[in-house]
Parts: sequence; structure tokens; C-alpha cells
Amino acid sequence: MIFREPFTPFVFALILAVITLYPHLKGSELSWFQTKDNAYEVNFCIAWGSSILVLWLYLNNAWISILPALFISIGDAVTGVVRNAIFGKRTKHWVGNLAMAVTTIPIGYSLAGIPGAIAGALATIAERFEFGYIDDNILITIVSIATLIALKSWLP
Repeated sequence: MIFREPFTPFVFALILAVITLYPHLKGSELSWFQTKDNAYEVNFCIAWGSSILVLWLYLNNAWISILPALFISIGDAVTGVVRNAIFGKRTKHWVGNLAMAVTTIPIGYSLAGIPGAIAGALATIAERFEFGYIDDNILITIVSIATLIALKSWLP
């Protein structure tokens, strides 16, 4: 374990959010991973750090607190890899979500048992949606946090 408290990773995530936002503000996006039409990588940084902070403080468990970050880091990445391999472009399709479920459910289960597996499954469903500035990274994080807090509060 590198960190003994959630504030350091949260601050690092906010610093990365500012670093990734800056090219958008200048109109000089880093073409190898940024596009002019969205700044979802900024949302990713904020969601990543916020989920660790909220869950670590609420559940007092560093391992469970990283689940939403893993879901958006690994699970959502798998959807992109699979969809690009099949369709050759960024698109939403159930095959990507199936790949995400195969990834997130075992990760969730390994770190938090049944509540983690359920959070992984619900995160997979949330990944299908985007509402303007509220992208799948934010939705995956919100759904995962809510699920983990609810289920870890009710279940042993």
C-alpha cells in the first residue's frame, strides 16, 4: 500500500485534472489522447480521485475505495479496446459492455465480495450512458460508490 490516507491520491487526481484541462482551454489538445469535442479525460481524473476519497472516508477501507477507479480505468478501457477491435472507432455497443462485465465483476468480487461484484455489474450498465457533460466515467463512479456504500452498510 503506497498511501495511508485518501487525500494524497485525491490531490494528485485533481492536479492531473488541471493538467488535462489546460490543453482544452488553450485549444491545443494533445491529439494522441484528447479530442476537441469532449474533455472526458478531465472527468476521468476527477471521478477517479473523488471515488477513492469518498469511499475510503466512508467505509474506512482502502481496497474497496479503489473499485470505482479500477472500473473506469480497466473496465472502461476494455470496452474501448474491444469496440475498436470490432468496429475500428469509438462507439457504444453491447459487446464492449460484455467485455467490461467479464472484467469488472471479478475485480469487484475479489476486493469486496458480492457487493463488489454487484457494483461491477451495475457499473457495466452505467457505462452505456452519457448525458452531455456527464459521461460514463462519472456515471460508473456514482453508481459504484452508491452501490458499495449501500451494500457494505447492509451486508457484512
